[in-house]
Amino acid sequence: MMTKPAITVQPETSVQAVAALLLESHVRAVAVVDGKGKLQGIVSESDLLVRNAKLHFPTYLGILDTLLPVGGDRNLEDELRKVLAVTAGEVMTADVFTARPGDDLGEVIHDMLQRRIHAVPVVRDGRVEGMLYPTDVLRLIVGSVS
Repeated sequence: MMTKPAITVQPETSVQAVAALLLESHVRAVAVVDGKGKLQGIVSESDLLVRNAKLHFPTYLGILDTLLPVGGDRNLEDELRKVLAVTAGEVMTADVFTARPGDDLGEVIHDMLQRRIHAVPVVRDGRVEGMLYPTDVLRLIVGSVS
């Protein structure tokens, strides 16, 4: 079901090379792995868009000599890190939702929808075996109709 082998990059891969790989491979995210193939994180189109977006500094409201942040739940530190990133390791999302080869496909798809993610690394013993993309699910649907 998953795309095999997974398209991966090393943490030191440049952001430009990651962007080119996403375009060439027609995928929305790639896994970042160490020299032994162990998952370190994931770089998605969204990570690269944040890198090129304007930063939104929080607004503060002064009450009784205390500054309180007002507005959304944006993480300025995370955004700043991504804006300044030059390598995959600097721009990647390290806290990655993953699946195992034997996981129930329906549950993984449900989690993808709930988390609003477009790529799930399929991992066994910490190593990336493949990636599950929405297009993989569409291929399954088309195959079952034929």
